[in-house]
Amino acid sequence: GTEQAHFRAAIPTSGRWRLALHVPNVAGREGGVTRSAAGGAIRINVQASSRLSLGSYDISLSNNGDTETIEFDGEAAETGWNTLGEFELSAGEAEVRLTDTTSGEAVVADAIRWEPL
Repeated sequence: GTEQAHFRAAIPTSGRWRLALHVPNVAGREGGVTRSAAGGAIRINVQASSRLSLGSYDISLSNNGDTETIEFDGEAAETGWNTLGEFELSAGEAEVRLTDTTSGEAVVADAIRWEPL
């Protein structure tokens, strides 16, 4: 839970929006994350091995001062886009936060997508 990824988006109009998370193909990969001694850049090392166990994800969505937790089971995720839910949002900034807290071995995500409904 000490490492976090933040995805920010400018929501142009208030209303109902669908949020999706992109999970890359992790079959046949084993990963490790290392931080330099200076605490600067993070390097991700991916090597061929058995499939990573993704487990549950710690995800939250913040918009207009409100924050809610989103449940996501990485083990059930498909490679590609996975719908996280539909949310009533206010115009302005929305932020999705993922931490490295998981019941599995890794948290893997590379993009989010918002779709107006």
